[in-house]
Amino acid sequence: MIYWLFTILPLYGLGCAKVHHVAASQPALVKPAALRGFASITILTSSAAGTKPEGSKYEEVVPPTPIGELKPPIYPEKALKAKYGQAIVAIRVFLDAGGRVTDLKDAPTAASTGGPFASEFRSAVEDAIHLWKFRPAEYRRYADGKDLNGDGKPDYMVLIAKENVPVYFDVRFDFSIVKGQGHVK
Repeated sequence: MIYWLFTILPLYGLGCAKVHHVAASQPALVKPAALRGFASITILTSSAAGTKPEGSKYEEVVPPTPIGELKPPIYPEKALKAKYGQAIVAIRVFLDAGGRVTDLKDAPTAASTGGPFASEFRSAVEDAIHLWKFRPAEYRRYADGKDLNGDGKPDYMVLIAKENVPVYFDVRFDFSIVKGQGHVK
């Protein structure tokens, strides 16, 4: 199985915006078709809860959600024939405000392995990720609703603004050979 834990961070222009409250979302489960063996993907989004900002407004960043299958990379044929074995590729994926993959860089949260087939593994990862599609991440702002039951507290929240935002996340792929077949974890 392939498990990716990623944290969504909003990007505004070249800097990062402060978001006072980030709500945790439910994990999204996507099961792609088998590629040379078995593969399934579980995406777990992780968010840190913040505090209520000054006044009555709340904010959250809703992470992007996958559209269709997020197919994992294929173990490179050249490395498989050479029985190379294990490799790690860690990538930072940048999505624009439309949810499209715009850039890939080395992830600062994990190291990729080197070796004679490093470029083939990196190419396999890049080829797979450039096919991924997402519904865009959204920045949402809320205000307190009315106090309907008279307890002095608002009984609901009202969405007052939302906009699609660019985000990035890190993904680590572990390549291995099991019983002569390439696998990605």
